[in-house]
Amino acid sequence: MSDAAVQNEDELSSIKVPGYASVPFSLPAFLQGLAGVVFLFIVFAVWAFLRTDEAYEHHQDKLASKTVIVEKPVEIAAVEVEMIEEDVESLPAAPMDGLYEDGEFGMLPVLRDSDGLKPFDAYKKPFEPVQGRAMIALVVVDLGLSEKSTQNVFRSLPSVVSFSFSPYARKAEALGQLARASGHEIWMDLPLETETFGESDPGSRAILRNASLEQNAAHTLWLLSRLQGYSGVILPENHIFRSDITDIKVVVDELIGRGLGIVEMNELGSPEISARAYQDESPYDVGDFIMDYELNSRRIAQNFKALELRALKNGKAIGFIHPHPLSLQVTKRWIDSLEDKGVQLAPLSAVVK
Repeated sequence: MSDAAVQNEDELSSIKVPGYASVPFSLPAFLQGLAGVVFLFIVFAVWAFLRTDEAYEHHQDKLASKTVIVEKPVEIAAVEVEMIEEDVESLPAAPMDGLYEDGEFGMLPVLRDSDGLKPFDAYKKPFEPVQGRAMIALVVVDLGLSEKSTQNVFRSLPSVVSFSFSPYARKAEALGQLARASGHEIWMDLPLETETFGESDPGSRAILRNASLEQNAAHTLWLLSRLQGYSGVILPENHIFRSDITDIKVVVDELIGRGLGIVEMNELGSPEISARAYQDESPYDVGDFIMDYELNSRRIAQNFKALELRALKNGKAIGFIHPHPLSLQVTKRWIDSLEDKGVQLAPLSAVVK
């Protein structure tokens, strides 16, 4: 050690703080303590990283308006979901030959050139209705945003129930394929600006009224490429385009031109979208009830009773639920009670006009 270094160490070791006893300074001990602090920091950082998904799921389940994650996945992660025990026939893997094209953001559904087959018809679940029984289509929307809630849905509901996935789901493609493999017909939620825009966030790829036509067109292509094998899209209950589709004409044209079904959660529907679909003989329909509009078990049960009556009156009805634990509990009890009620569950495509 040089003379200067020895002198510096002697000066450090002789430092005295007024009011405290003189404590010799040891550089090796200081470095050892510093290393210990760094080690504890690294351990904490690793622990926090491993807890990220768990914390995200925990808070997502408690939020009234969920935060959506927008990302362009490079690789589909493996998904493991415990299924309800049921003897069902899997739906074919998607996309099917001739029913897709490569787009800027991924594969997009198209009509098949050789025979004009629409994705709506190709991907729907085969269904033979029981004569004399009204049909009820039950659709779970907002799937994929919470892994815990999505697993509960897969575990709880039979394959005749249709699943509609959020395009923002981090594993939307993998979950969609898994749903088809377990016999569920799948659809996709289409995020549009709603009347509560500002209070609820439809995500950064939503279709907005004040966006340019080019932006809405680009967002539409991004949304439609998020998963494969879906029969159509679900429009939110309170979207703002019901009376005027000028700002989303490009969106409606894409949906109809690509052979997809359109179902609106609002039972009043959108006259212009309905007329456009009718003109092109495209599948279009509106829902009857959002079962868990109020997250109350008694209210949900009353809505299921109203859904039954609507089906018995019209021959069919469409109901929507969200993947809330309470909603699933009431839904399971209702499904178990259907045997003697003169109604039958059906996939959504079976009741869409």
